[in-house]
Amino acid sequence: MVQETLTSLDLKRTELVFGLVGPLGTDLHRIETFLQEGLQRFQYLPEVVKLSDFLRKVDLDTEVKSAPEAERIRTSINAGNELRKRTQRNDIFALYAAQRISSSRSVDAQKRALPHPYKAHVIHSLKHPDEVRTLRSIYGQGFFLIGVFSPESVRLRNLVDRRLMPEKEAIELVDRDENEKEDHGQHTRDVFEMSDVFIPMTGNEERTRDQLHRFVELVFGAPHITPTQDEHGMFLAFSAALRSGSLARQVGAVVTNAMGDVLAVGANDAPRFGGGQYWPGPSDFRDIATGSDANDLMKRKLVIALMRKMKPECASKPDDDLFQEGRSLLKDTGVMDITEYSRDVHAEMAAFMACARTGVSTVGTLLYTTTFPCHNCAKHIVAAGVKTVHFVEPYPKSHAAKLHGDSLLLSDGDQVEDKVVFKPFVGVGPRRFFDLFSMKLSSGRPISRKTPAGDSIAWPTAETTPRIPLRPYSYLENEVVASEELFELLKTYL
Repeated sequence: MVQETLTSLDLKRTELVFGLVGPLGTDLHRIETFLQEGLQRFQYLPEVVKLSDFLRKVDLDTEVKSAPEAERIRTSINAGNELRKRTQRNDIFALYAAQRISSSRSVDAQKRALPHPYKAHVIHSLKHPDEVRTLRSIYGQGFFLIGVFSPESVRLRNLVDRRLMPEKEAIELVDRDENEKEDHGQHTRDVFEMSDVFIPMTGNEERTRDQLHRFVELVFGAPHITPTQDEHGMFLAFSAALRSGSLARQVGAVVTNAMGDVLAVGANDAPRFGGGQYWPGPSDFRDIATGSDANDLMKRKLVIALMRKMKPECASKPDDDLFQEGRSLLKDTGVMDITEYSRDVHAEMAAFMACARTGVSTVGTLLYTTTFPCHNCAKHIVAAGVKTVHFVEPYPKSHAAKLHGDSLLLSDGDQVEDKVVFKPFVGVGPRRFFDLFSMKLSSGRPISRKTPAGDSIAWPTAETTPRIPLRPYSYLENEVVASEELFELLKTYL
């Protein structure tokens, strides 16, 4: 008889793997507690893999101190960076997590590793995008990245008041953790953007717990949970971004009214005569069709001109050499951040222009944008009468808060009446939208909401399993299972 079938694999209480990411000072230990509470409802036991333990297992010249707290964090960051640099693997901590999980497994008579039923591995905490990419390549759809947002004021209070760290050192370490210049350094901000769900941790523990438990229920196939208004708006913004043909990045924006009705969508792309933006076709004059980014070309000209002006002795050098030298010299001056010469209409402005063309007022509206608005868009957002802006990706080049502090507020809390509030997005990210909300289109098993008699289905049940199982087999082994299942059916029924 066939030991496994493709269906039986889907219905097993398979393992789960969660990764945690939060900027320095975020209380991820509380997240572990809330996650444990949510998993216990489904008889799952979490097991934490603490990545910083790896630093005590390798022989590095860089000393990792245990106290005081600022030195412990600083030396840990230094050691982690050195480990990535020396091995030339920015995902080495992900490899360690996989090895830790693997080494905990029991084996069968053929020495094959066995899965852990009812087990959820919690990886604490990820600091480089390559770590996420590697974990996703290993565990596929069974890996979920939980991004925890905590305001800087709360994080600094945790470091200064609870961990007794001098404020100056706390500020320095928070900035360093967010995005180091070195490729092998910590890039927490970039990891956060890759999250499958965004959980707020702003001081309201009940809200944090509720959001995390809701996410766990979705992982286990809760059929009666639907997207919030904010989740729906942000999903549409990411969907809009996909139409962008920008050579630099894809950004999307959606304008809705207070009830969530969509008024307009926009993406960053070149404008066309008659209104709107180009679509693919014979009359496509976007940068993706012409083959060059006008803003990059202009920055190159500016850098070369500045180098010839500042260093006359280099005037005879080739343009390519001057540009490479100048780009390195000017990298921290803001010159390389210039965006004025782009042909693209920014996503937020494209959405506002759509409202203008169709005669729809933007006063009192909500704006969902995949990336924090630049300072050029920020002033138009204020002028348009937008009430609230929700965003996912930070945008370090933006000076919106500095230039327009009188009319906008970066907030994670209550709405204010005299300023446009810019809020970090909370909820399920667009990356797993279909997996967790669609009844039929998920990459996991389909779900139902009613019984054959038309009554709302009872949930959860004793048989509740993760909706997207972490299969212990590769696709090659799945082919063998499918083949054996086919032969068994043919032998039995034909």
